[in-house]
Amino acid sequence: MFFYNFYAMDFHINIFNNDLYLSNFYAKKAQELNEIEQEFRTKNRFILHPE
Repeated sequence: MFFYNFYAMDFHINIFNNDLYLSNFYAKKAQELNEIEQEFRTKNRFILHPE
C-alpha cells in the first residue's frame, strides 16, 4: 500500500515537469529536423543547379 501511494504521488508530481520536458524535447527535435532539411535542400540544389 505504501509503495502504491508513493508511485501515485510521484506520478502526479511529475505531470507538471513532464509538459516542460516534452515541449523542450520536441522543440529541440524540430530544430534538428529543420537544420537537417536545410542541409539536404542546400546540397540537392547545389548538385542540381551548380551556379
